[in-house]
Amino acid sequence: MEFVNSFLKIASSFQGRILENESLARHAYYKIGGPARLLLFPKDHADLKLIASAAATSAQTPFVFGLGSNLLFSDEGLQAAGVKTSDLNSGLLEISDDSLTVGAGMTIT
Repeated sequence: MEFVNSFLKIASSFQGRILENESLARHAYYKIGGPARLLLFPKDHADLKLIASAAATSAQTPFVFGLGSNLLFSDEGLQAAGVKTSDLNSGLLEISDDSLTVGAGMTIT
C-alpha cells in the first residue's frame, strides 16, 4: 500500500495542515518544483507519530524537509507525500552552558 492511502485512513486524527497536489515551488527557496501528491504540515509530536505509523504500513517513505532552503525539487514533483516541519510547535527544548536544543521547524531568526 502506498503512503498516501495509508495516511488518509488515519488522517482524521491529524491536527496539522494537509494540502493535496500542492506546488513544491511555493515551499522551496528557489521557487521550483512540481506538485506533491500530499503535503503534510505536522503541528506536534502526535502528528509526527501518525505520519510514522502510516509510513510503517506502506511501501513508500514520505520526504521530510524544513524550510526548503537547500533543496531543488523536480518539476515532476513527488508522487509520494512531503512532510514540511515548519508548523511544528516544538520550540526551545533545552538550554545548557554552551548550546541550545530546539525542535524541528525552528528558524534561526
